[in-house]
Amino acid sequence: MKNPIYLSTGCFTGRINGRDPHLLSRYFEKIDSDGFELMLYDDFYADLDSIVKEYVSLGISIPAVHMNKRIGDLCSTPGNGMLVSALDLARTDVETALALGAKKCIFHPWGIPDSDSHLQMVLERVAAVIEVGRSYGIELMPENCVCTHGTPLDGLSRLLESCDCRICMDTRAAAFHGQVESTLKTLLPERIGHFHVIDYAGAPGDWDARKVIPQPGDGNVCWNVFFAELKKAGYGGSLTMESSYMLADGVACDVFNKSIRFIRENLK
Repeated sequence: MKNPIYLSTGCFTGRINGRDPHLLSRYFEKIDSDGFELMLYDDFYADLDSIVKEYVSLGISIPAVHMNKRIGDLCSTPGNGMLVSALDLARTDVETALALGAKKCIFHPWGIPDSDSHLQMVLERVAAVIEVGRSYGIELMPENCVCTHGTPLDGLSRLLESCDCRICMDTRAAAFHGQVESTLKTLLPERIGHFHVIDYAGAPGDWDARKVIPQPGDGNVCWNVFFAELKKAGYGGSLTMESSYMLADGVACDVFNKSIRFIRENLK
């Protein structure tokens, strides 16, 4: 089974280095991934066109884009203008993906501060965001983000009852809710189109444990079960290594390459 494995630029682009978009340009050739999942930050938009041109001119493979996390905040906050703002931001992000040659976008369906407390409203807005992607020929996948009221599996299962789409499964969020195996068994193979591979070192519901982000294999996600379920289902899609390791300047290529190898070897 040959699955494309990407590295999220959010693993190395963060507050500690000023969310420097040029880190990818400087280090992409030293990463043993099959491409990158570009994380879009508010800081990027003022120079977004030039950033995209830089990546395209260098021939950086960016098959996936992680849309601005504010889309989830807007989808879950009541107010007439919130959906309009979410759709406007989604269009900008999808157009960016199109310019980069990406075929899929991942987005948060809910966020701060309301999370899934207005679930029916959220699901209607998420369906509208997905339609933005369809209008451009790009697949948009909501992610199983951590919830404060229900669970991500319950919320996304309700979405899938009425919306013809696939989701991105984040292993850390699933582990936080104790739903790694149940999410796989419920939604594979048809309804999961992408994975975020990231470890978790805590008991379900332990908010303090979410402050630490271990590399795959360094936490307590049961990877034997995870990879066995993917193989059993014949999953041939993409995965993004998403465990962060930030430096004030530069990229920890050796750390990320080790984690990418971990995924590849377990998929053999």
